[in-house]
Amino acid sequence: PIERIDDAGDPRLADYRDLTDVALRRVLEPAGGLYIAESAKVIRRAVAAGHRPRSILVQEKWLDDAASVAGDAPVYVVTDAVAERLTGYAVHRGALASMERPALPAVADVVAGHVEHVLSVGSPHQELLGAAA
Repeated sequence: PIERIDDAGDPRLADYRDLTDVALRRVLEPAGGLYIAESAKVIRRAVAAGHRPRSILVQEKWLDDAASVAGDAPVYVVTDAVAERLTGYAVHRGALASMERPALPAVADVVAGHVEHVLSVGSPHQELLGAAA
């Protein structure tokens, strides 16, 4: 759904508020949980990689681009002034998305069957690879 918001203090915008305050971001972000993606291109890539937007914040001129990747997440449309008041900086890439970070696979699952490749990456000593196998 597309929702127009004209107040930077609106509680629906809490994920985007004061993004320059590192301590506040640590308090707001659930463990392993959310991050902010900036620009429709980055949001699109995150969605393609399996990350789910909680919401998208966009200025009117970027609405079509952002709405196409929102899925069922709300799209909050704000003016440039509201975006800057909300985030603490001039949002110039068109869109911000509060993204849920998917759970990471176990390291054992990632390296299963590929241990020799993991060990060989960056190893300057080829003679040691036989001992590692």
